[in-house]
Amino acid sequence: MPFQDVAWTSVEDIEISNPINQFVFSFLYTLSFLSLLSKKHQVIKFIKTEKFFSLFLLWSFFSIFWSDATFVSFKRWLQFFGTGLIFISALMHFESSDEALGYLKLILVFYIPVSLLSIILGLGVTEWGWAGLTSQKNVLGQVSLVSLIIWSIAFTNKGTRNKLFALVYWCTSLILLIGSKSVTCYLTAILLVILVVAFTAQKVIFQPIIGRLISFIFIFLFFSSILVIICFNLDLFDTIILAFGRENTFSGRIDLWNSIFRLTKENLLLGSGFGGFWVVGSPAMEMLYKEYPWFPNEAHLGYLDILNETGIIGLLLFIFMVIFYFLKVYQSHQAPMFVQFY
Repeated sequence: MPFQDVAWTSVEDIEISNPINQFVFSFLYTLSFLSLLSKKHQVIKFIKTEKFFSLFLLWSFFSIFWSDATFVSFKRWLQFFGTGLIFISALMHFESSDEALGYLKLILVFYIPVSLLSIILGLGVTEWGWAGLTSQKNVLGQVSLVSLIIWSIAFTNKGTRNKLFALVYWCTSLILLIGSKSVTCYLTAILLVILVVAFTAQKVIFQPIIGRLISFIFIFLFFSSILVIICFNLDLFDTIILAFGRENTFSGRIDLWNSIFRLTKENLLLGSGFGGFWVVGSPAMEMLYKEYPWFPNEAHLGYLDILNETGIIGLLLFIFMVIFYFLKVYQSHQAPMFVQFY
């Protein structure tokens, strides 16, 4: 729920479950499942097409059996599976991407102004940044960034009124993103802009001269070189981080990553079981909470959590899923230009 000032002072303060979420999401999972019964052939085709997603889902389920908290892992896997079920159900019933974007815009038309109003009234403001209607500033940053992307697409629609409407919401989303003070979302937004510029240049300037494949390789090598320079030049890396008001330990997160990775190496191949690591009362959590009294409940690094819980096999399946997804989207000639890049 929004406007909740959560400050954990002991392990007992950590909320284990949310009855409201349990009821609402259980209803959505069931509704989505029922809506797919008439689309069995499309679902089977989806499973075959998105084979790495299907394999990751299956591997995550198998990992439950070697989890130290089997029942907790099973419940969290059901949540993961149910979330996928909701999105697959939606995709199976949308006739086009424009219809999907229409629903998202309809939600944002109400959500963005109410979020801004809550901040103006001082309800959705924390000492770390704006949270709006979300649970924390980083979530508001994510919502605002997605909103920016959606209204950027909407701005390409014909008609002065449509463009003006999209521009107003784009500016409001930008204000919320800046106010959230989410450095992760800042960096993601900057990276997206750079990629848009780079791939537009590749398609418009380089591709007609040197061809699609060579121009793509050129862009890839260019960004790879920049990444290598930043990684091997620690002073430059520190300068970039300091420019965003952060220090090079990411508020102690690097130390947390090292601690979690030491535990991860004990089950490096198979993992500790899907959702079976961050369980209140487990030996690993008790050790971490002695070392980190701010009571983390995640690694603050998604890929590390995936490696920790599903092992090298699960992480590779997830990486392949992401890579093949973006390749398919890029190759799609029906997707809008902005969407093709991502």
